[in-house]
Amino acid sequence: MALITSGADDVTVQNGTFSATGTSLLLGMLPAGMNLVGVRFPSVRLPRGVTLEYAHLRVWSKDNTSVAAQFDIVGHNHSNSPAFTSTSHPGTRSQTNTRITVSGLPTWAANTMYELPDIKAILHEISARSDWAEGNAMSFFLIGSGTPELNRAIHSYESNTNYAVSLHGCYLVESSGGPGPLGSGARFI
Repeated sequence: MALITSGADDVTVQNGTFSATGTSLLLGMLPAGMNLVGVRFPSVRLPRGVTLEYAHLRVWSKDNTSVAAQFDIVGHNHSNSPAFTSTSHPGTRSQTNTRITVSGLPTWAANTMYELPDIKAILHEISARSDWAEGNAMSFFLIGSGTPELNRAIHSYESNTNYAVSLHGCYLVESSGGPGPLGSGARFI
């Protein structure tokens, strides 16, 4: 599991305005338009080029909601994503080619953890870079799409550190015994 370690690791860009201090992160669109959430994990234990079994962002809802929010998840196309700043925020950074569209979410209960759809293809694109190294930082951007005003609120690091967004995943490694149940094993990000 990779964790956000400070409030500066989960940020928003709403209609061009950067913020690293909010207690809510909104997934989806705002009434007045564009909404972008950035989450950065400063140390991701993922060796270069391994085969991922799965990878998910886990979020904690702030409210009871069944709003039909829609957003896309992309990665920062960088081998060691630097910290977010007002001049180097998610809206200014290069994105991975891989994009996962999220829609049709089930009803959420307040203060409950939910796993977003599998993003292993995004992690693979970043970790397959020749300059990627295990322990580097990865960032992901959740970009609002769909109908204005349809969004869901999740906890930020500032809201509750125990409810901050986290990255979970699993990859397989082969041991000297070769492939098979005794010669390979799962490792967790």
